[in-house]
Amino acid sequence: GEALFLPFLLAFGAWSAMQWKDVEGSGGPAQIAAALTFVTAMRNSMFTLFLGLPFERALFYHKVLGTIALVLGCYHSYIAVAFGEEDEGEDEGDQDRRLAATAELPISQWNWADITSEDENVSGLILVIAMALVCLSAFYLVRRHLFEVFYRFHIVFALACAVFAVLHGAGLMTLGAVAWLVDLALFYATAFTGYHGALSASATAVRLPAGVVRISFPRG
Repeated sequence: GEALFLPFLLAFGAWSAMQWKDVEGSGGPAQIAAALTFVTAMRNSMFTLFLGLPFERALFYHKVLGTIALVLGCYHSYIAVAFGEEDEGEDEGDQDRRLAATAELPISQWNWADITSEDENVSGLILVIAMALVCLSAFYLVRRHLFEVFYRFHIVFALACAVFAVLHGAGLMTLGAVAWLVDLALFYATAFTGYHGALSASATAVRLPAGVVRISFPRG
């Protein structure tokens, strides 16, 4: 599965590179990667239904796609800020000269007051920051030594991504986020109601020979 995933990544990267200077076009790959990141975090996803891919294995793709989504989100943000949209009444030659001059400026000299005057830019920048925080919260040292901190903050930052995806108008990413939220709600609903007779709040763990641990849930 991982070997087949590599050509997909190469094709996806090539498509993203073709969106240079295209504000709207560069947002498409970022949205798709982000939507797939949400979907691969679902315990009951279409990948499990149609491909038989278990949740544990889907987490590998979740991590890879999450990293790609962040990179493409930064790529889209740079294009949106550096090149912007065409001004009304501006001819193609003037636009090319303006965009070239803007792109050559260091980030410290960009007009941030003008950039943040547009709600779409603000929501997009906050969305990228939230995506970066999601990735940082999943850093392996945090996961290994502070799992509860990782899990709670990972969900909080993912929820922030979902909110700002809506505000930014990222439709594809929003669809992925909605699917994940429904799956998350169902997971907690079944966990706290003891669905299928198992009370997840009460369990017994017994160490068996050969390093095996048996976990038992009470019935009824």
